[in-house]
Amino acid sequence: KDKLKLKMSKEGTIEGLWELDFNNSESPDGVLAAQGFGWMKRKAICNLQITEKLTITDTLVRMEKFTKLKNTNEELLLGEPHTVQDDILGEVSQTVTLSDDKRELIIELKNDIGCTVSRRNIKDGEDDLMIFVSEFTDKKGKLHTCTRKFNRKAA
Repeated sequence: KDKLKLKMSKEGTIEGLWELDFNNSESPDGVLAAQGFGWMKRKAICNLQITEKLTITDTLVRMEKFTKLKNTNEELLLGEPHTVQDDILGEVSQTVTLSDDKRELIIELKNDIGCTVSRRNIKDGEDDLMIFVSEFTDKKGKLHTCTRKFNRKAA
């Protein structure tokens, strides 16, 4: 009975295993180009089939990403900004916030080329669909966006 209760509580949050819905997602190429990445690296990133596992504690969100190219495991500390080494952007100031209902995760990364805000959220009534929106604002104030969809996958 307790296992069922735990499973049900996670289904209403972003916690769990998520698989990129490649066919119903936008390409991140425009955002990556604005961030200064070359053609080869952009194409490699844009064509990755990604599975994410999100685990939530009181102080952090553990984000495991699985791809055919590289697997990563990050511990994102909730709260105050702090300096981290991002796999794609290099050294950044990172701020991570999680909504009280654990249905929205916001990660803000700032460095000398601009500010990237990534939002992962679940809308009411759509517990099996996570919307990921990446917004990059460059030094000139121009906004570049990309929306990707992830489907909940059985653990």
